Amino acid sequence: MVENVIWPAYLDADLSRTDGRRVPADIAVPEPTVDEIAEAAGQVGYDAVIERDVAYPREGYEERGRVLIKNADGDAKNDIVQAVAAYVAGQVVRATSSLAVARSSDDTYPDLGTELIDEDLDDVGTVVDVFGPVERPYLAVTTEADNPAMLVGRTVYAR
Repeated sequence: MVENVIWPAYLDADLSRTDGRRVPADIAVPEPTVDEIAEAAGQVGYDAVIERDVAYPREGYEERGRVLIKNADGDAKNDIVQAVAAYVAGQVVRATSSLAVARSSDDTYPDLGTELIDEDLDDVGTVVDVFGPVERPYLAVTTEADNPAMLVGRTVYAR
């Protein structure tokens, strides 16, 4: 079984690529935690194990921990990191035949029942649940899109 490691530095908006950030600045987030990363990994279909008392080599002795991704056989590490980062950043990161999960980009979120649209002003679905951390909650959205997988990576807005 292949294990991939995701360090918080990979998603950290406060770091440059030289300092360890591996995702584009537009989906990087300030000070991501191993808990957020593990939750995001689980939501996009991976098993995650948190190791808290380890430090990213480029960060010296600051022990922010790391997340081991367990069931990613055949998936490229970059694809895993990008999917997890998109989830943490507030984009749709997971979609099934009738449900999509998005993350709020800040501490505001739409009420239950609010309809969401995408960048093209196309209907995405309706918010049916809000969960996760208060400062950047996740939204569960029912969708009737013809191809829900096409929503992954898209930014959504309240109508």
